[in-house]
Amino acid sequence: DRDEPLSRRGDKIEPGTLFSTGEFLYRYAGARYLQPDADGTEFMPKKIIHVPDDLNMVKSPFFKEHLVHASVPSNIYFYKLQHADSWRRIGGSSHRIANVITLEKYGKSHPEYFALNNGLRLPQQGNARNVQICYSNPDVRELAYKDMLDQFDQGYDIVTDGQPDGYSPCQCKACEELYGIKPTTGINSRNDPAWGEKLWIMHCDFAERLLKDRPGKQLMVIAYGPTALPPKTFSEFPPNTIIQMAYSDEANFERWSKIKVPGGFGVYYYPFNGSGFMPNNTVNSFAEDMARFVKNNVRIINIDMPPSSSGTMYIDGPSIYTYYRLGIDPEYKTPHDLFEEYVDAAFLEAADPMRKFFANVQMRLNARRQFATYMKTAPVGCDFMLIVGAFWPVDYIVSLEESLSKAENAAVTPRVKRRIIPVRNSFDYLKHTSFVIHEYRGYLKDRDKASFDRLIAALEARNTQIAQMAGTNEQKKKRLQISDRLLDCSPFNWDVEKVKKEGVPEEKDKELYVARAPEKPTMDSKCWDSIAPTPFVESKKWGKGKIHAQTTFKLLYDDEALYVRVSGEQPKD
Repeated sequence: DRDEPLSRRGDKIEPGTLFSTGEFLYRYAGARYLQPDADGTEFMPKKIIHVPDDLNMVKSPFFKEHLVHASVPSNIYFYKLQHADSWRRIGGSSHRIANVITLEKYGKSHPEYFALNNGLRLPQQGNARNVQICYSNPDVRELAYKDMLDQFDQGYDIVTDGQPDGYSPCQCKACEELYGIKPTTGINSRNDPAWGEKLWIMHCDFAERLLKDRPGKQLMVIAYGPTALPPKTFSEFPPNTIIQMAYSDEANFERWSKIKVPGGFGVYYYPFNGSGFMPNNTVNSFAEDMARFVKNNVRIINIDMPPSSSGTMYIDGPSIYTYYRLGIDPEYKTPHDLFEEYVDAAFLEAADPMRKFFANVQMRLNARRQFATYMKTAPVGCDFMLIVGAFWPVDYIVSLEESLSKAENAAVTPRVKRRIIPVRNSFDYLKHTSFVIHEYRGYLKDRDKASFDRLIAALEARNTQIAQMAGTNEQKKKRLQISDRLLDCSPFNWDVEKVKKEGVPEEKDKELYVARAPEKPTMDSKCWDSIAPTPFVESKKWGKGKIHAQTTFKLLYDDEALYVRVSGEQPKD
């Protein structure tokens, strides 16, 4: 029924039928599945469709994936291929136990299910996914196990399991002594390997019980946080166990190579995180990752954040296309072939200037990868201005603008024009952000009216672009403003109209005031008097609560500790 929405029609198609039809059309009829929207499919012109007489192929996607789709897709194949097969087979979540032992269900009736911290169990507080659990409580472990059985009985073949995010150990005596493995660096130390070992033993116990209770089913356990490192007390997992690698570099696979994992590996994959609305992926990086996953027996990929929500679906188009085609068949075509295939199919008559545009974007991103070690250790904040400014200089932006403008002028086919629009939006966001950084540097050098006026013009152009991209969507507008962690950096955090009237705000010392204590301080020691108070401020980026009264802190240190004294007075109400 062609009058029905495409996504609804897609829900009526069996994944096997869809996959075989889609891949047949891709291989023999020139079909190209480019992106999850109405313009997402292109058929390349063919004078003849040739099908081998002896064609008889049995195949499925190499990797089982999910969360790679747009939330309301209209390209059936892109959606179903990436989504339906996985959700029918894989249940649970990487932090599943937090979905079982919830505040809503047990916070008041069973506070003993939650972690003890400084003598108190505070199950009413915190983000639900980050609420910590008392694993020594046998009821907690039994509730977690029964939930696994329930998910298998719903039809899942694999259930994913793992501790809550932001792991912090329970400080009760029973947890300290659980499984006879005591922490050696103190019960408060979340980095003590004993905590990870206890979790591995618990998961192994679950897996052993499942061998009998649900034969043929598999448990996938995330190696993350306290369980990032392999276990020490045993060297082989039960045959129904899959390890989901949250850190999937070659060094981590090497660490795990000494442990027998009969069920193989999955990965929790982060390729679309961390760069906001800037381009951030390369064809080469996806090709290297996929080759490493194949080499290390990875068959399940869980994407942490889909590309559609990162804002770079289209400016990262060749990379994303390469990613999902290699996920279907890692050996059918080379990454270079897939890059060319995407550009030719998506942009047709405008392919040549778009090829130059994307090749130059890829070149800069490949250069930025050499900076990756620094980026991983860079403090959150204004160092991202260095990264954006360094890797997207003005001359490069001008060259990209020239290629994209040529493509816009060459585009005749309506769907090609529509495909270029989101690339233009993403590029303009990058362009205006880069120009603000470079004008700000010019202003810091010259400090005159001309440099000030150029900086204000660049800020206003960026704000106008953000408003156009966000429309009436205030949430998207905020995400665009904070992209790349720039909002807490000058000049991105300026009130432009106020600055135009009153001038540039005084740059305050970014270092905290701190001094060495002459003796071990108490709350009322005189040495606090020499330290300037630092006020708490509300975060423009996160918006995690209001400050209802002025609150300040002071810092002292000695060879043993850092001392923090917080001062504030709440209103009477």
